[in-house]
Amino acid sequence: MQPSIADDVDPAEALAALFLGDAQRFDAAAKELARGNHSVDIPITGTSMGANLPKGTVVRVALTDAASCNAGDIVVFRLLQRVVAHRLIHRTDSYLLTRGDARFSPDPPIPNDRVLGRVTGIVASGALLPLQGFRHRSALVRAIKAMISEASIVALRISPALALGFSRLVTVAERLQRGARADEKAAGPSL
Repeated sequence: MQPSIADDVDPAEALAALFLGDAQRFDAAAKELARGNHSVDIPITGTSMGANLPKGTVVRVALTDAASCNAGDIVVFRLLQRVVAHRLIHRTDSYLLTRGDARFSPDPPIPNDRVLGRVTGIVASGALLPLQGFRHRSALVRAIKAMISEASIVALRISPALALGFSRLVTVAERLQRGARADEKAAGPSL
């Protein structure tokens, strides 16, 4: 017998509680609730969205499918056992390309059926606030991100496996760069 949601429990709140506990049941419930245009509030737990959605920010997620997501939207999807909220770079008939705002490397191509919804606002003090405009860094950073995005799109058009390999390559390069910056900080100023 499947457990059911009690009449006095908000389905969106019950769904949010599943985020941390049962990925399979959560995904099934999210798909079902998406048909009724429901939303769920979830906290951002990582730092990959940078200053746009810092760790601890609570966001409202409209439960929906990939077809309703457009480039620039912050899409919520399942990546292995994690629930991720990253910006949509490009969408094909079968896959999404996404990336955290604070990252250079794109995520592996996300199959459309892994999409759980899209972020529609920030929940603060009981009110729903609109998403802030996308905060860009320097012109050089924007140019590098644009080149990586375009290369990722071309790779995905050729093959999802190629796009996955490219994503892994850029991720390794980004981690090496972060490690080099951390080593420089630890070494202190040079004379």
